[in-house]
Parts: sequence; C-alpha cells; structure tokens
Amino acid sequence: MRNSNLKLINNFTNALIILLLSSCNVFYSKDKYINDFQVFVDKVEQNYQEYTEADWVSTDKEYEKYTVEYYNKYKAELTEKDKYALGKIKGAYNVLKLKKEVKKVFDQTKEVLDQAKGFIDGSVEKLNK
Repeated sequence: MRNSNLKLINNFTNALIILLLSSCNVFYSKDKYINDFQVFVDKVEQNYQEYTEADWVSTDKEYEKYTVEYYNKYKAELTEKDKYALGKIKGAYNVLKLKKEVKKVFDQTKEVLDQAKGFIDGSVEKLNK
C-alpha cells in the first residue's frame, strides 16, 4: 500500500514538473515576443553608449535570436501590423549600431586631427626659428 502511494506521488510530481516546464512555452506568444523584442531594444538604447566591444557581441547574439530564431517561430502568425512593428524595432536597433560606429569614427578622426594640429604647430615653430 505504502509503495503504491509513493509511486502515485512520484508520478504526480513528475507530471506536475512536466506541465510546469511546458507551460513556459505555451504562454509565450507572438505578442510577448514582439513586446520582449521592444524591451530589449529599449534597454540597448539606454545603455549602448557604455557598451564595450564584448557587450556588442553579446547584444548582437541576442538581437539575432529575436530576428531569426523567434521570428521564424512566429512568422506564420505575424500580421502586417506585427511586421511593421518588428521593422520599426529592427530599424531602431540598427540606428543605435550606426550611432555607435559614427561616434567611433568621429573619435578616431578627432584624435588624428588633434595630432595633425600639433604636428603643424610644431613644424611651423621649427620653421620660424
């Protein structure tokens, strides 16, 4: 009797664990995907100026999950409105990446110009002596 009760409890526990684990996927929907993608890009927008190259590698991997893996999972369910929303989110992310690259080029150009100015000033000083 006791052994059968333990089996029953064990089977019930296993079924409950399987149900809980599988429910995570059941409640994740196309709308949740779009919302989570937007939250991800909003977070990037708040922090991108502080990102290191390693941060960008990690962020790009997560972006790829949203644009490839999750997109393919929900592609059949997406309406025109959903695709438009996803396009805006992707556009916002890519503008942040572009801003980062432009700032990087600007900083490098400024450094070169600062050195060039010093080079010219130093050369002019030596020529005038």
